[in-house]
Amino acid sequence: MLFNTVSLRYAKALIELCNEKNLTESVYANMKEMQYLLAESYELRNFLKTPQIDDKTKSSLVKKIFAPYFQEVTVSFLTLLIRKGRSDLIIYIVYQFIELYRQQTGIILAQVRSATPMSETMQQKIVEKVKTATGSDKIEIDVQIDKTLLGGYKLYFNGKSYDASIKKELDEIKSLLTSNKTATC
Repeated sequence: MLFNTVSLRYAKALIELCNEKNLTESVYANMKEMQYLLAESYELRNFLKTPQIDDKTKSSLVKKIFAPYFQEVTVSFLTLLIRKGRSDLIIYIVYQFIELYRQQTGIILAQVRSATPMSETMQQKIVEKVKTATGSDKIEIDVQIDKTLLGGYKLYFNGKSYDASIKKELDEIKSLLTSNKTATC
């Protein structure tokens, strides 16, 4: 768990710097984009973790790739991590930064697992449900496709869960039928 402690320290240092420079919101946007890129690109994750690629090459490529799109402080931070031999922790540091930002700003993350892609209207209904349940108007929604659900969705926020999946309904029907079967025997 050392990587967790180290990544949290780096994330705290970055958020403090961003708070001082009034760049927290834009760096947060960069970190969310970086999180997406790291999740979607095996090549990027592998590039950052591979010890056979020297730090100078990694830094140069990171600058070349991200400088046109990210805040200067974000790019400098990423290259600093590489120079310090911490490129393998970038994914964890990004996650920690995002979590710290959400805590700092009171954003609640609503994670949705859906059997199929959700329409904007349905996503908005879920956001409204979470707003009502929490009393907060700062909600972010993260929708992931989960084919095992068969239909419907599962919602997680603030340590709570709401299961509106077809699989749950089928399991309840099965349980009801088996309990009735044993009761009549």
